[in-house]
Amino acid sequence: MATNRNSHGDTSGTTVSSQGVQAVFSVLMGLRKRKGLSPDRLRSTEIEVSQLLDLPVVRRYAHLRGISALDALPDSIGHVAQQLPPTQRLIVDSELCLHLFDVEPPEGIDLRRLYGPELGSRRDYLSEHWRPLHEALKVVDVPADKSGRALRDAPEREAFTALATALALGPVPDVEPRDTVTVIGDAVRDINTLSDDLPKDATVISGKVLQYPGGKGLNRAVAFAQFGLDTRLLTVLGDDQNGTIIREYLVGQGIDTSLVETKAGPTPITIVHRTLGGEQATMVFKEPRVKLIEADLDKAWNRQAVTDSKAVLVTFETPMEVVEQVLRTVDSLPPSRRPALTLNISPPNRMPRAARRFLDAVAFVVGAPNDLAEMWPAGRGYLDTVDELLESVTGAVCVIAGPRFTVHRPGVEPFETCLADIDQVRSPHSSAAFSAALTYRLLRHGAPLDVDDFRWATAAVAATEAIAATPSNEDSAAMNVPDSMPTLDQIDAEVERVTVHLGGAS
Repeated sequence: MATNRNSHGDTSGTTVSSQGVQAVFSVLMGLRKRKGLSPDRLRSTEIEVSQLLDLPVVRRYAHLRGISALDALPDSIGHVAQQLPPTQRLIVDSELCLHLFDVEPPEGIDLRRLYGPELGSRRDYLSEHWRPLHEALKVVDVPADKSGRALRDAPEREAFTALATALALGPVPDVEPRDTVTVIGDAVRDINTLSDDLPKDATVISGKVLQYPGGKGLNRAVAFAQFGLDTRLLTVLGDDQNGTIIREYLVGQGIDTSLVETKAGPTPITIVHRTLGGEQATMVFKEPRVKLIEADLDKAWNRQAVTDSKAVLVTFETPMEVVEQVLRTVDSLPPSRRPALTLNISPPNRMPRAARRFLDAVAFVVGAPNDLAEMWPAGRGYLDTVDELLESVTGAVCVIAGPRFTVHRPGVEPFETCLADIDQVRSPHSSAAFSAALTYRLLRHGAPLDVDDFRWATAAVAATEAIAATPSNEDSAAMNVPDSMPTLDQIDAEVERVTVHLGGAS
């Protein structure tokens, strides 16, 4: 069994305990009996399989196939089993009835018996055909023959332990190549109140309450999904009804939730008090236990999500130690294999000095002037931050100030794009839409981006404003950020509203 070296993980450096492996091992050992891991067995078994349905590899497979986790379970486990050494693969294949030989049946092998209805018969058939089955997997040095009785001892335990470890601790193997974007940030329950005025001391006012899924990470994930990209959100939810609502919303938006973890405690809540005159006050409620921590990035599937994505976007509501670890992970990759990494400097947060060593792994930084000023030591202006970032950032530093978007790139004059006929833009909408659109253009057109790409990203903000300004939807859309994220067609329709000033913008 896997053993822990320290409180943060086992010998592979992951944070899932050996108890997690043991739980998966126990379920698999129970399912191997009778008909094995067949779909009809799963629907009728009394064995509790939720431990398997919650595995990231199963959820990822289900998302990519557009099926339920229960329907995805046999194939996803079979997909992992194919990565095992040949002998272990043969044992779990036959005993769980994974049907890994169905595509290319070995000559002389009766698959009806190899995957028969009784475990004992399957085990005996595997033993009797030990050599030809190994040779079918191109094994040159075939291990000594095992009797059916001998298989019940060490070989079976070792095979199912290896499978349980790969499922519970190992990275999620790619099911198919995809242009995948991974967003790292918060998902919260937004509670919005709308009234004529903000309440004063000892006064009672009337208004309306609107509730939506929200959070900077969730907003950006929805924006990417609107563009048709394979989108994963790495975040933490509480084990309450709000967490369930948010997870179901993400699934409904076509977002992969295989990296969404549930921790004990309430899901974060943001309460926004807004007046018809534009005044706003915000309160945030976060349980310290319900957040991403550095140990979460030690998990094999989370590390792999960063390294095998085409693009990664991180918001600054993510704890800084997690941001630093993401930067370090991307920086450790060869430049040709690095995902396009975007930092959204919102909310304002101080970047640790140690993390600045890895800024050459960053493609884009997006933020408002005040947010950018907070990144570096106090007493300096945001343009000082921009100048220091340009020494490392490969793509651009984009400054959002109301309807104006100033693009600073290494070695060239900055330029400005702005929204014609729009005096105010809603900050949560603009940063999410702009950042997602910028990343989309990079994935589709490649680096470096040109003026038209930044203009298109600015048009994404105009599109969110058009959605929010819909008369029948104005009150709710102004606060319902994710449902205001635009489609590609809606952005194209807004391009004409964007003007560009070349050179000398500041």
